[in-house]
Amino acid sequence: MKQESVNLSNYLATLQVKAIIGDYLVCGDWWKDYNLYPDYYRIYYIVNGEGWIRVGDKDFYPKAGELYWLPSNIAQQYSLVSPDKPLAHYWIHFYAALGGQIPLLDVISMPVVIKLHEDKLIKNIFEDLLSSLNNSFDVADEFMVKSNLLKLMSYYINACGDNVKILSSSPAAELQPIIDHIEKNLSSEMTVNQLAKIINLQPNYFSDKFRKIIGLSPIKYIIQKRIEKAKILLSLSNKQMSEIADETGFSDQFQFSSLFKKYANMSPSEFRNSYKTTNNP
Repeated sequence: MKQESVNLSNYLATLQVKAIIGDYLVCGDWWKDYNLYPDYYRIYYIVNGEGWIRVGDKDFYPKAGELYWLPSNIAQQYSLVSPDKPLAHYWIHFYAALGGQIPLLDVISMPVVIKLHEDKLIKNIFEDLLSSLNNSFDVADEFMVKSNLLKLMSYYINACGDNVKILSSSPAAELQPIIDHIEKNLSSEMTVNQLAKIINLQPNYFSDKFRKIIGLSPIKYIIQKRIEKAKILLSLSNKQMSEIADETGFSDQFQFSSLFKKYANMSPSEFRNSYKTTNNP
């Protein structure tokens, strides 16, 4: 799972999410739709009752203690099993895409349903999310909504464990050799031409394809990954700035400091001091 997790984290670096609507409902006989084709994702946490959901040609029967992540852009149906057993559940509709363009579940696969072992925790996550969503009035509130939504998504993906897979047929799969190469060679010089040759593409076509799938140009993605590595070295080592610049592939300390400040909104020294102050009060 380690290599799979590394690859997945590379893709998730450009993940964008947006909550649409959500609530807690006790559903009566009105809760039914036999012709649904949503362009958004839905996560349900079942509190009690029973229901029926069809995703494509697969049937599911929600029960208490189950958590569902329903895919987008596939035919779906749902209804109660019996009016005597109304379905009580928390729910959220949302978008999640890499680079704002590639739907998340076009890149990874995971189970539609998982059985929970920490009902109280997921209930608290959902209530925090719904509270922030329904009281979103300014920029700070929007950050809270996204934070809570990401927490819910993270909980689900983590609970799936080894059942989360990168799809070999996904639009991003062709770029996996590039992602791996960048990860292993951050201290070395890399050009668009060199990267394009790895998967035998013309450089301009490769750059456009990379930007569309990942959400960043190849060079900006490399810089972002270098900055991430630099943050780790600044936080967990006492290495000189020149050493960190060399280990993260920057041409010199000046370039390192300039780009770090541009991407992190503070200098490397300020970042290191901030980390030490926060973790050693």
